[in-house]
Amino acid sequence: LEYSYMPSVPLHGNIYNTNSDYPAFKYQYRINHTNLRLVGKVNLYRWKSFMPYAAVGLGGSWNSMGDYKEHLQALPRSESTTFKGMKKFDFSYGAAVGIDYIYKPSFLLSLGYRYDNFGSNKTGNAIGHYKGNHLSNSLYSNTVMLTGRYLFE
Repeated sequence: LEYSYMPSVPLHGNIYNTNSDYPAFKYQYRINHTNLRLVGKVNLYRWKSFMPYAAVGLGGSWNSMGDYKEHLQALPRSESTTFKGMKKFDFSYGAAVGIDYIYKPSFLLSLGYRYDNFGSNKTGNAIGHYKGNHLSNSLYSNTVMLTGRYLFE
């Protein structure tokens, strides 16, 4: 069983007008997530002190998106836009591959790569210029891991 929490972090972006190299406005919003899933790991075989492994995890993620802000760069619109915050639950999964190294019988080192997909994220509906619309994105990560494990006897 694995639990992870990502505290609120800002995401930034630019919106461009047609035929312009300069952004009409910049935006920012904040996202966070909490994830709980069941993870299984299998060592595929052993060669001397090396054991390649594969792992998969399935579970759920509670994703939150909100605190939208705009910073106008060009001619201001007559009315600004804001998006309501929203929290939603979504299916999440992950997969990993790597190599365990038996340094001592009670100590293992692991080096691996892991892909995690935490599902989709979206805001509530807009208030203002884009009334009735929302923002959405997918939340995923790519991780290179170096871990050590001590086995108590």
